[in-house]
Order: sequence, then structure tokens, then C-alpha cells
Amino acid sequence: MNPDWKNFVLAIVLSALIIIGWQYFFPNSMMMQQPAQQPATTTSETASNTAGTAATSGQTAGTAPAAASVSRDDALKSSPRIAIKSASLEGSINLKGARIDDLHLTKYRETIDPKSPTIVFLSPDGAPDALYAEQGLVAATGTTAKLPGPDTLWSASSSTPLSEASPLVLTWDNGEGLLFTRKIEVSDEYLFNISQSVENKGGAAVSLLPYGRIVRQDTPHVAGWWVFFEGMLGWLDGSLQEIH
Repeated sequence: MNPDWKNFVLAIVLSALIIIGWQYFFPNSMMMQQPAQQPATTTSETASNTAGTAATSGQTAGTAPAAASVSRDDALKSSPRIAIKSASLEGSINLKGARIDDLHLTKYRETIDPKSPTIVFLSPDGAPDALYAEQGLVAATGTTAKLPGPDTLWSASSSTPLSEASPLVLTWDNGEGLLFTRKIEVSDEYLFNISQSVENKGGAAVSLLPYGRIVRQDTPHVAGWWVFFEGMLGWLDGSLQEIH
């Protein structure tokens, strides 16, 4: 290789190492300077935005206010549960609200030490780093039926743990002629399949719309290093879609 090219490549490599090293050892140097540059109107704008958010957040379907923070173990003991036991997952389903809010990834650990704790993926409402999956139904315009919510206590078809060979069926009767059924299945990997159905025993037609969401109540712990990708991922229609 031409000596000039060697010097050119070496200069690029050294520059990259300097940039990456600075980002790694001084990740917050720029962030510490930013607050002083913010205009004085930030406080009033934040207060205004917070008020606007508070006015609209109560309209979200199935939303319950976050409970006071308790330990994860205490949060798990506060409601009846059905265990989850698959080849890749362990945890439980909360019969209050029918939420999947307790999940460990049994094939992954917090560190390379084989005796370190398994990864906690989902945690219940009110616990530190709360993150849970919730499904439900909302009433269409003109429908006033009583629907299950975050405080609804579902009945389980069996106390047998949810597994690949044993799906879980939950039911709830609203006392007004509607019987809600939710069937939860889990694969030998990480896939949950949830089917919802409603039996109308009353005389009036009812129109309902399904929804599903992942709720996070705390800021996730991240490395803060720009080389890592931190964002939403979606695999839709056979292709990867990234939202930056």
C-alpha cells in the first residue's frame, strides 16, 4: 500500500478512536451545558404542557392512575395470579385487569456470570421500572355497556400454569347480559396469542372496539452511548421498520 494511503487510513482510525473515546468517557459534557442556554420561558411552557397532558390522559381507554411505588415482590402479592411457565419464559398473569405484568427471560441473565439473575422483562403497576402488556375493549359511539377495566377481577378456567400445552381462558360477566372471554396462549419461544370474544345475552346490539398497548411507567435504564440503537422496532408485513 502506498505510504500516503497508510497515513490517511491511520489518521481516520485515530480520529474515530478519539471521537468514540470522548463519547464514552465524557457522555454528559454537552448535556450539562444545555440547561443554561434554555430560555426563561421553559418553566411556564412546561407547566402549560403538563396541564394539557393531564387534561387528556384521563381519556385513554382502560387507564388507571399509577399506584404509589412499592417493591416488586409486594406488587406481585397484591393480586391473584396464574403462573406462566414455558421453555423461554417464567412469570405470571395478573387476574386483576388480566394484564401480563410479570415476566422473566429464563435464557438470558443480567451479566455473563451464569449465576446472575435472569432478565426481568415485565413488572407490575406501581413497582419500580413498571412495564406491562394490556389488552381490552372500548365502547363505540352510542354504546353504554359496562366493560372490563384495569380493576376488573377475571375468573380463570384453571389454576394450571400457562404453558405451550396449556392455554389460559379468562372470563368476566358484566351482569348486564355480556360475557367476556379472553384466551391466552404462549409459544415455546416468546410469542403470546390473545383472543377476545364477547357473548351478548341481552336484547340490544353492542358495538365494541379492541385495543392493546404496552405501558411503561419509568424511564428505562440505558447506556447513554450513541453507538447503541435505542428506539422502537416493528416487523410489519414481512419487513423491518425503525422509528427514530
